[in-house]
Amino acid sequence: MQVLSEDFLLNLASSIEKKVDQTLRMIEKKYAIRSRYLKKKNACIYADINPRTLDKWLAKGLEISKIDGCYRIDTKDIDRFIKKYRI
Repeated sequence: MQVLSEDFLLNLASSIEKKVDQTLRMIEKKYAIRSRYLKKKNACIYADINPRTLDKWLAKGLEISKIDGCYRIDTKDIDRFIKKYRI
């Protein structure tokens, strides 16, 4: 004997799927998981550093692009920069 109806179970599954999708999109946006080109703030999150450290890295040669006043840092450049200073 099934306690819950088939309709209820389908609606429950659909609701859970929607909530999981919403949560994943929020996490991706908040932590810049899927974006290759990051704002300075998200570059700090990506590299787990503070903004002052990012400014030091930029002074040491980390590349940054400026397009119409918008700054973007390529995650591949961040990875290369970190690898360059590996000890």
